[in-house]
Amino acid sequence: MQYLSIIKNTESLLAQISDESQKIVFFDSQIQIYQDYQKDLVNKKKFAQALEISERGRTRVFVESLKERLGISKQETKTWTFNIENIKQVAQSQNATLVEYSIVYEGLYIWVIQPTGNIEFRRSPITEDDLDNLETLILRARVSIGIAEKDNQPLKLNPEEKPRDGHFPWLQYLYDILIAPIADLLPADPEARVIFIPHYALYLVPFASLQNPEGRYLIQDHTPLTAPSIQVLETTHAQQQRLHRTQKKALVVAEPTLHPKFQNNPYNLRSYEYMQEAAQTIARILDTLPIMGDSATKVAVITQMLQTRIVHIFAHGLLDEYQPEDTNLDDIPGTIPGTIVLAPDADSDGALNAAEILDQQINAEIVVLSACSTGKGKITGDGIIGLSRCFILAGVPSLVVSLWNIGAPAAKVLMTEFYQNLANGENRASALRHAMLNTKTRFPKPESWSGFTLIGETQPLTLTTQNIEEALRTMSIPEHATPAAIVKAFTDLFDYYEPQFLSQIQGLDLQPTDSLETLAAKIKAWCQTHPNVEENIENDLSQMGPNDANEEEETPEEIVRRAYEKYLENLNRLGQTNEKQQ
Repeated sequence: MQYLSIIKNTESLLAQISDESQKIVFFDSQIQIYQDYQKDLVNKKKFAQALEISERGRTRVFVESLKERLGISKQETKTWTFNIENIKQVAQSQNATLVEYSIVYEGLYIWVIQPTGNIEFRRSPITEDDLDNLETLILRARVSIGIAEKDNQPLKLNPEEKPRDGHFPWLQYLYDILIAPIADLLPADPEARVIFIPHYALYLVPFASLQNPEGRYLIQDHTPLTAPSIQVLETTHAQQQRLHRTQKKALVVAEPTLHPKFQNNPYNLRSYEYMQEAAQTIARILDTLPIMGDSATKVAVITQMLQTRIVHIFAHGLLDEYQPEDTNLDDIPGTIPGTIVLAPDADSDGALNAAEILDQQINAEIVVLSACSTGKGKITGDGIIGLSRCFILAGVPSLVVSLWNIGAPAAKVLMTEFYQNLANGENRASALRHAMLNTKTRFPKPESWSGFTLIGETQPLTLTTQNIEEALRTMSIPEHATPAAIVKAFTDLFDYYEPQFLSQIQGLDLQPTDSLETLAAKIKAWCQTHPNVEENIENDLSQMGPNDANEEEETPEEIVRRAYEKYLENLNRLGQTNEKQQ
């Protein structure tokens, strides 16, 4: 009982703090007692009670703020009332399997709560050393699928860590430590929802693309979504029930004009390729007109966002890089990381900060943030502090956020499918899953389809859509693409796709003596009869930053040599090498 007494005293002190940011800092400093108590209960095989303490030791300030915004009395929010029976009720009401992770020093605990109320406990086989370096291991997995981790120093992968024939060693490693221990407890029906409750670094995991030893992605067998905690999941459901229907159906924001400060150091932002086309397509589907360019100011976006059912934003997202003029945000108490870069006006540089979102009362049923880093933030014991948290606190019950930029062509296809699926009556989780699977058939690279995650409420959304087929047409390689970019993007395909995806390459006839310009011209000409390959190259070209975060700058000769070696290697694997190429 000593642990429980200390926890109650901690929570009594927490209740006396009025400033939310100070509450988060204090709560984060007290996490050890919750972890110690979990470990003690697990050692005594009191697994259900340990789950209750796991929930009690996360998102405490978040839930308090949510409930106060819902009109629940302040006294009730400060008294712990969420117990094991409440946890079972959430699983039942959601008709979903809940998977809660808890990082407890040398171990990783996993609970599976099924809709029937059955609770099972498992330990992850992760080693203590790997647990100490978990965030780096997750970042290596993300780099291995082609993501440029701009918030960190570039990670260089060893040859054995890189993908081959559609198999990703790091995605399989994460599957082994996060999914394999509980695979027998997950639903057999792939349409049944599995809600993952991450902890600390696990917020960075792209669950949809985790890969089993046979190379099957998690999303092929399950319908995944995430929530910061089971308590937050319960509260977002309540938010959905209290929303009043607004008149305007959709708001689509795209490619806001960038203030000059964001085009220079330290931001160096530029327009995304095809962002406007993708946004115009989504706007037509949702029967509205997009707000773009100079019109996409902070005032205009906030004004419309407050009275719109569906909000879809194509824009740059910053994590904690944004600094107002002559101000260091690190010196301002309560600063929340996360910024959406909108168009400037006379009074603003266009930066819509997370804290400004928090000040709103948003009646949207779902917000989709198609921008880099919108699903990221400062990771604490109270969950991720960033854009996603602020939208939920502002009243949004469902969010689709991005862990990285998947590319405008892929995003256009994925979101077209998503809205079509919603219009067909699918719930939000199933709509996103089926959209990802369909996008995967056209863009097999995990980077191009697994970057989105759904947070919160999943119930169907009444919707009608327009002009679906036109939205799904392929895009071509832009004329201004450099020969080096074209050749590098094409070469990357060999690492990320199964050989059959490029089984026709014997007609390409690349030669070791080709110049960089000749190689690029041959690839572009060949792509005219291979539109699926062309749109994958174009998608890579549309993304910000380098395609491969672990590759150093290459000379033209190195680019040519690597491209020909990959081309010849693939021909050999397919058994299609002829004497000329030998």
